[in-house]
Amino acid sequence: MSRLGLILGAMARGETVIEGLRETPGVLAIADMLQLLGARIDKRAGRWHVMGLGTGGFLEPETDLHFGDSVVSLELAMGLAGIYDFPSRFAGSEWLSRQSLQHLREPLAVLGIRVLERGLDGLPTTLRGPRLAVPPIYEVAADAPRLKGTMLLAALAIRGTSEISEPAATPDHVERLLLGFGARVDSFTDGVGRHTVALDGLPSLRAQRVVVPGDPTLAAYAVVAALIVPGSEAVVEAVSVNPSRSALLASLLQMGADVELLNRRSASGEEIADLRVRHSALTGLTAPAATAVSAGVEYGALIVAAGFASGKTRLTEVQQLPAQDRRRVMTMAQGLQAAGVDCSLDGDCLEIDAGAPVAGGINIAVGADPWAALALLVLGMAAANPVTVDDGAALEDRFPGFIGALESIGASFTVPTDMTTRIGVLG
Repeated sequence: MSRLGLILGAMARGETVIEGLRETPGVLAIADMLQLLGARIDKRAGRWHVMGLGTGGFLEPETDLHFGDSVVSLELAMGLAGIYDFPSRFAGSEWLSRQSLQHLREPLAVLGIRVLERGLDGLPTTLRGPRLAVPPIYEVAADAPRLKGTMLLAALAIRGTSEISEPAATPDHVERLLLGFGARVDSFTDGVGRHTVALDGLPSLRAQRVVVPGDPTLAAYAVVAALIVPGSEAVVEAVSVNPSRSALLASLLQMGADVELLNRRSASGEEIADLRVRHSALTGLTAPAATAVSAGVEYGALIVAAGFASGKTRLTEVQQLPAQDRRRVMTMAQGLQAAGVDCSLDGDCLEIDAGAPVAGGINIAVGADPWAALALLVLGMAAANPVTVDDGAALEDRFPGFIGALESIGASFTVPTDMTTRIGVLG
């Protein structure tokens, strides 16, 4: 919601004030981009203030739009800025520059956006929108659910009603925030589960006070830590419990997790609660992998919980997941095996047969999957031996303040001064 709050604030008339913005590099890259497109953004007294330009009011950027390592921010920006009839040049870190963007080829073509430089084999690349954009009717592929946000942001600048469909409903935080800013959004699901969002373009968006709730994906790691460490009790405050983003919580409750939702309320279209979590005797579950979590980055947290549950956990239909999620499940399976958990990925099913003490004692290369590394650090809190990762800075980028968050529920870290080499965690 941090990215979306900034973006919609920049497209609204008046001053939007955002509280609780997640100041990750990817979010700050969006703020920098919006300023290059003409919005005024500054931070005062802990709140972010955005003076918007109105829908369709962005200006041609004079320099490159740079997104560091953030694929998510880049995908959103290519829909947001690429739809305008002026050139926008997109750049990123050395790592991001090597990533293929071929999954964007079809949606950009449907929007009428032309690729002027290099193509979509990496960055930098330059996009230019059509002189007269036609509202798209487009179905997002099952293995690229984030493109729903890309298409909806582009559709805001297109006169007429756009229809963006997906094979099954995915988290609806984009639609909720659009409604809060005054956009006209309708959604419906047909008889075979195909979900469609209809959005009227060029709406008159109204500046808002946006309260960014706790990200349920980040909260998942603190929740699982409290569940697996004996004697733990923790309260994770102000977490989004939007039903479309709560599949992992539902899975943990099914496993016997002692999680109580307190002080339920609503802010900026999101349902929020404080989560009181106590150490629990978890049991295994069987579920299709795609329905067990709300977002692919949550697989690590769920799989660690399963590593401390009695009985077998079976995540089925793994081969039907998007490629990145399949890789994360495989990475987690390898990590659990190395930590002494009976775990196997056999064809279409991940099976975890836990119950014995977890040895731990593994060294993790953060590499391309910091979320898996973070999950295995959490495993170290309840393992017999510490877990070590090689790049704490990469974890800090994804989860600012993760050390303090885990220390508050009992973790003990050994941290080098520069936070770029090894971090160990003990239970």
